[in-house]
Amino acid sequence: ARRAGHPVLVDFTAKSCLTCKLNLASSIEIDRTRAKLKQIGAVALKADYTTEDPAIGQELRRFGTSGVPLVLVYSKDPGSEPQVLPTFLTPSIVLDALDKAAK
Repeated sequence: ARRAGHPVLVDFTAKSCLTCKLNLASSIEIDRTRAKLKQIGAVALKADYTTEDPAIGQELRRFGTSGVPLVLVYSKDPGSEPQVLPTFLTPSIVLDALDKAAK
């Protein structure tokens, strides 16, 4: 998606993660975020760590954590590093990150 010029939001989550569920309900799976994703042509991906997939675990460690939640927002520029969002999200944090990623 980045090679095609799309921003990307990656939500690293697990079924047992209460903070992940809170972030989804409050800031990710809401109308304003869905509208922003569509407006900027972004792709949203879920990295489900429920079964502790080794590839997802490796990516989590790459960003300094051993568990979820982790939300990354990648710019449409494939050479840039992703924005690492805080553990507890608000709609404005997600929307601001998506705006930055679209530039």
